[in-house]
Amino acid sequence: MAHYANGDLKAFEQLYARHRQPSFRYFLRQLPGDSALDCHQELWMKLINSAKRYKASGKFVALLYTIAHNVLTDHFRRNRKHQLLDTTASSEDMDLVSDTPALEMQMADHQLRSHLVDLVKKLPHAQREVFVMREDCGLSIRDIAQITGSNEEGIKSRLRYAMQKLKSGMQHYV
Repeated sequence: MAHYANGDLKAFEQLYARHRQPSFRYFLRQLPGDSALDCHQELWMKLINSAKRYKASGKFVALLYTIAHNVLTDHFRRNRKHQLLDTTASSEDMDLVSDTPALEMQMADHQLRSHLVDLVKKLPHAQREVFVMREDCGLSIRDIAQITGSNEEGIKSRLRYAMQKLKSGMQHYV
C-alpha cells in the first residue's frame, strides 16, 4: 500500500489481485449479490481515495477490512434492515469468489454447501460478520476486534456462538 500511495500503480494491481476475492466473499456472505458487488466497489474506491493519506501503522489487511466493515455498516444504516445472503449470485459474481471447481466437485458438495450457506445467513449479523472475517478472510481475533471496535473476548464469544449454531445445524451431515 505504501508503494501505491507513492504512485506505483503495479503495487495497487498486486493488492487488488491478492485481496479482491476474499474481500468480495466478505460482502457476498452478508448481502445479496448486487449489494455485495456495490459494497465491494465502494470498498476499493475508498481505498483508492485514501491512498494519499496512508500511513503504514499496521497490517494492510486490517486497514482493508476496517474500511469493509465501515462500508457494510453504512450499507445497513442506509437500508435500515439486515439483508440476507442471496444464493443466486450471477456467474460474473462467482468468478470473483473463486476459480470454477470441477463439475463433479460442485455436484457432490452442492447440498452440503447449500445447507451451510443457509445456516450462515441465518446467524445474527454480529456473529455472521465475525465468522466470515475469521473463516473466509482468515483474519485473526485481534484483527477482527480492531476492525469492529470490539474487544477480543467479545469476538471470541461471537465466534463461539456462531460455531455452535453451525455445528448444531450440520449435525445430521456428520
